[in-house]
Amino acid sequence: MGIISEIAGIEEKCFWDAWSEKSLEETFKHDYNHVIAVFEDGTTLDDFVFLGNEKLAGYLIYSEVAGEAELLRIAVDEEMRRKGFGGKLMERFISELEFMNAEKVTLEVRNSNSAAIGLYTVYGFDQIAVRKDYYINPDEDAVIMQRPIAKNDDEIGRFSE
Repeated sequence: MGIISEIAGIEEKCFWDAWSEKSLEETFKHDYNHVIAVFEDGTTLDDFVFLGNEKLAGYLIYSEVAGEAELLRIAVDEEMRRKGFGGKLMERFISELEFMNAEKVTLEVRNSNSAAIGLYTVYGFDQIAVRKDYYINPDEDAVIMQRPIAKNDDEIGRFSE
């Protein structure tokens, strides 16, 4: 089973509006979309640099264009939850954005998803808006959260000289 199939399998378990394998393949045809995967042994890899033998624990999908990023999807397999994999994904994600010199990252989350909101808050996201009745099945508001991205040391040094 390929990594796209594994991601699609976790999608099916975690989301009522799961992205299909075909939809995922289309997503990754664009060079502004990226994936970070975390495996059962805790390693994280990005953009399909996978060895093929690992057991996928979770993934994070994001886009980055002109210094602005958007977290599109994050999921951890139900059997792997509460083991720190979400945090590993977020740490790698923020690190990647720092490396890309992104300025900020935005996401939206269901108002009732307190676990996700808690995770995002730990990683420096603040609520900036609410989209009323954004989600369906069930109808629910979306909380819009955003986080600035710190410039990496090379960038900071360049401007302080």
